[in-house]
Amino acid sequence: VYGITQATKARLWVATSAGLMLFDPANKQFTKWQPEPSVRADFVGEVRAILRDKSAGIWIGQASTIAHINADGQLLEHFKSTQHQDSKTLQDSQALVRSLAFDNQGQLWVGLTGGLRIWRVHQQAALAVSLPASLKVPVATVAAILQDHEQSMWLAMGDDQGLLRWRADQQSLEKFVNRPSVNSSLSG
Repeated sequence: VYGITQATKARLWVATSAGLMLFDPANKQFTKWQPEPSVRADFVGEVRAILRDKSAGIWIGQASTIAHINADGQLLEHFKSTQHQDSKTLQDSQALVRSLAFDNQGQLWVGLTGGLRIWRVHQQAALAVSLPASLKVPVATVAAILQDHEQSMWLAMGDDQGLLRWRADQQSLEKFVNRPSVNSSLSG
C-alpha cells in the first residue's frame, strides 16, 4: 500500500502495487478500479501516488500516467509525465510518478523518479508549465511533496539528496541533509 485517501460513502481509495483499489469497510471488500478498455493500456502497474481533490475526486500516478478520477470512479482526464516540458526529455526510467501535490495556484506538482514536473490543470486539460529558474531540482526521485502554511513547497528527495524547500521569492532551493557533526540535522 503506497497511499490511502477518503472516497465517498465511507469508502477508501487505496494506491497499491496491484493498481488502484476501492475499499468498502462495511463489506470488507476491495474492488479494483479500471478505466474503459480504450485507455486501459495506460493504466498498468503500481499506483505509487494518490491525492484527493476538493470535489472528492482523486489524482493518481500509475507508472508514467497521471490521471484524474471523479468521486464516482469515472476517468476525467489522463496524461503522460513524459509530456514535453522545458525541452528536457525524460528517459522511461525517470518518468515514473512517485508523488503528487497541488500548490496554492492550483498547479499540480508531480514528483518523478528523475525529478519534477508541474502542470496547470484547468477544465479537464493539463498544460505543462516551465519550472521557475530558481527551482533546479536534482535528477533524483521526488518521493514526497508538501506545501506548508507559508506557501513553501517541500520536496523529499531520494539518492541522498535530502529535503529541499522552495520559496517563490528565493533565488535557489534550500537543501537540508544529514550532517554527522550537527546533531539537529536530518538523521539520513
